[in-house]
Amino acid sequence: MERKIKMISSNKLFTTKQYIYLLLFFVLSACTGHSISEEEFSSSTWRQDKNGCSGERLKIQGNLEAVKDQLIGLSETEIRSLLGAPDKVQLFERSQKFYIYFIEPGAQCEEKEGKEGKSYHIRFNSINQVNEVSLVLPSS
Repeated sequence: MERKIKMISSNKLFTTKQYIYLLLFFVLSACTGHSISEEEFSSSTWRQDKNGCSGERLKIQGNLEAVKDQLIGLSETEIRSLLGAPDKVQLFERSQKFYIYFIEPGAQCEEKEGKEGKSYHIRFNSINQVNEVSLVLPSS
């Protein structure tokens, strides 16, 4: 009589239950947005100074510089929630776009003439995530 020995595979890394927990962890961590507190950056002050015409954005530019790296990877919706609607939008090749936020008065303001003021350009990749934030100085 031949006996069959049941072998338990020892190369199985995770049980089905563990796979589900791991998948749930990744889904939840992907859904949680980066949170920038009002103490770090005054979102309300920024949004109220449309086109940077009243100079309030210029006053808090240092705060934006401090959190600039935290903007990388945020979605378009998260940026709009934090900074409000952009002052300008530039469409670029390969479904990329730039949101432009002015931080000082210039030609973008009704009462000003000449060149546009300093601005931040926030570049979105083709899946609408921020991949670059840069300060652009007006051309001479």
